[in-house]
Amino acid sequence: MLKGILCIPIICRTIKGTEDPNNTKLHHIPTVGFTWFPAWYWTILKYVTNASELIEEGYTKYKDRPFKFINLCSWVVVLNGGYLKDIRQATDDELSPTKAIHQIFKTQYTEGPNIAQNPYHFSFIRSYFARNVFALYNDIREEMMLAFNEVFDLGNNEWKSIPPLQSLQTIVCRATNRAIVGLPLCRDPDWIAINGDLSDHIRWEAAMLEFFPWFLLPLASYLTNTSGRIKRATKVLLPVINERQKCMGKDEGWLEKPNDCLQVFLDEKMELTVSELAQRLMGINFPANGVLTQAFYNLAAYPQYVQPLREEVEAITKELGWTKEALSEMRKLDSFIKETMRLEGVSPLAMMRKALKDVSLSDGTSIPKGTLLVITYHTIHRNGAVYENPETFEPFRFAFIEDNAKQQLSASNNDWVGFGYGKHPCPGRFFASVLMKTMLAHVLLHYDFRLQGDSARSKSISMATTIMMDPTMKLMVRKRSL
Repeated sequence: MLKGILCIPIICRTIKGTEDPNNTKLHHIPTVGFTWFPAWYWTILKYVTNASELIEEGYTKYKDRPFKFINLCSWVVVLNGGYLKDIRQATDDELSPTKAIHQIFKTQYTEGPNIAQNPYHFSFIRSYFARNVFALYNDIREEMMLAFNEVFDLGNNEWKSIPPLQSLQTIVCRATNRAIVGLPLCRDPDWIAINGDLSDHIRWEAAMLEFFPWFLLPLASYLTNTSGRIKRATKVLLPVINERQKCMGKDEGWLEKPNDCLQVFLDEKMELTVSELAQRLMGINFPANGVLTQAFYNLAAYPQYVQPLREEVEAITKELGWTKEALSEMRKLDSFIKETMRLEGVSPLAMMRKALKDVSLSDGTSIPKGTLLVITYHTIHRNGAVYENPETFEPFRFAFIEDNAKQQLSASNNDWVGFGYGKHPCPGRFFASVLMKTMLAHVLLHYDFRLQGDSARSKSISMATTIMMDPTMKLMVRKRSL
């Protein structure tokens, strides 16, 4: 079947021509991979199956110079960290992050037209969670603890093999949805099934659609499960909305009114139909679980760091409880997660932009309208001039730096762009930081863990825009004896 799918865009490319229209304006930028038909399919397959290796090849060959690779619908120009200033200073009508995200993730076909036409949920996430993350914190932590107990389902002093990627996806989904849709929907098996691995499905479907030219995307979109997801989510959401609207219509008011995203949307009438609201809530439910899973693996792979981390968490929570101040003081834990992101992260690419007009970079490099620009994390996070032993995992690398607040996980600077940089950082970075630190702190206090058997920690998988742990890997977990 895959061969049949690949034949369609190959034939279409032959009819359309073997040269991307922008290529004549990009000859001055060197290329990684092949540019002639049909060999360019090797480059596209390389991008989909191992994007990190493709980018590493370009970085090794061209060092500080921009380079490009072919992506069936367009060329992608890869920049190094020296162009951060260009990205930061460009206006949105010159280099658009939103248009780049829509093109790379094929948002109209993988998330729905409502999300593609009006992506206001990005600004909503930024403002809502920045204001409410600690007002919701006790509820989120309660849901997280219950989810750990139910998903791990451990007996006393009993080691159990678990698939951490799938397990953590469920736990993260429940904890985040306590803030997004509240009780009881955050525990609904159907809602969790729809949203738990939503990020993986969308990224995979977007990667599959890369094999089709733009004019075939409406037809190819039938290969995605977007409409099915929207229908399922609408069905689960409808009775919850009906019940809330009854309570909202009571003359005496609603004393137990939920404090969650769903209620804000209902109060403000931000969506016209249940289907549109389902799309929007799934758009918010697009977290990346990769870093959390990678950090969990690192705890098992580097047992020498577990005790110092436990001692830090135990001492701080004993003094400050589970508070904003406590999480800020967990410097070793923050550094552990940040170092995991530095070496792996959730994507080989950062700060995606689409040129909406012809742009000239600070060194004179011309970028024609329609070009996709990305910055590779590698040149920033593994820069030997900034990081000593940049290829080595040093979990407490950031813990003891003076002015530590500027080195925390959710911060950004010229040397750290894990959550983006400049005017458009990740809108949910503060919430993600709080959630990851809370979950790992809970794991450290309540569980023992080790790699299954004599297996070594496997490398992460790089597929198109995604880096994730091998989903077949398992860990051994048991309750701690306290």
